[in-house]
Amino acid sequence: MLNCNFSAVLSGEAGLLLSAFSEKMKLETLVESFYEFDRWFESFDYIYAYEESHAYGVGYASGIYMLDENHPLIWPRQDEVNMWLKMQWAGKQDLYIRDVYSMNLFSSRKMGALPSGKLHKLKSAMARYGDCYVKEGFTVWVLKESERELARKELAEVDLLAACMA
Repeated sequence: MLNCNFSAVLSGEAGLLLSAFSEKMKLETLVESFYEFDRWFESFDYIYAYEESHAYGVGYASGIYMLDENHPLIWPRQDEVNMWLKMQWAGKQDLYIRDVYSMNLFSSRKMGALPSGKLHKLKSAMARYGDCYVKEGFTVWVLKESERELARKELAEVDLLAACMA
């Protein structure tokens, strides 16, 4: 479903994708709307949320590299865009997270599936950067941009981020 202000996509490969025009709904409110569907959220293990212009569509979120040099998430790290989709195709999504985003939600199953060394580094980063809390069975990690880049650098060093495997 897609209109000028909101979109929703559910697919086997990309999972659930929700997007909203930032002038209509804030990122935190969009993520909160996810919990409104009783038991629906229990079907998911890993959720991430970020901000971009709604005009760019869902290519980045779907893991598809799109030629648009003005897209803020494509350049300069264009090689990283489709790495998460490649990990999913290879059945390796339990070993990684896609990247570090403004909002990151991990089920207990996702946390338990990560290799112990990577999990330890992730928990360490969660304790030092941003805010971390548990809601409805998800570990929720919220970061500001400055914290996000510090955490990203640290987690890339232990090969936790699929985006950095490019």
